[in-house]
Amino acid sequence: MLDTDYTQAGKKEDQSAFPLVVRISHKSKKKYIPTNYHLTLNQWDVSAEKVTKEFTNAGRANARISRMLTIALEICARPKETLKNYTVYELAAIVQENINSELNEVTEK
Repeated sequence: MLDTDYTQAGKKEDQSAFPLVVRISHKSKKKYIPTNYHLTLNQWDVSAEKVTKEFTNAGRANARISRMLTIALEICARPKETLKNYTVYELAAIVQENINSELNEVTEK
């Protein structure tokens, strides 16, 4: 999702670039994991949850974001008995660590 609560001083909202984040919700709390992409409103398709062609290298960005979401979903799909012992911060840290290690492996190859 685009974190539109994030604002950049001195820019109009329609020209601002907002950080694209993966939102983790657990036990009624939210934690955001950065994707390191910043997009304007016209570069993000909310309904399709994809980067539009307006963004340079949109295909590559969409593939990377898709992989990040897959990793997050795999971790969040673990049995409830396992997840209930974690706070949202611990869960987000596990997701972030897995994303970093897997994406670094792909980059090294």
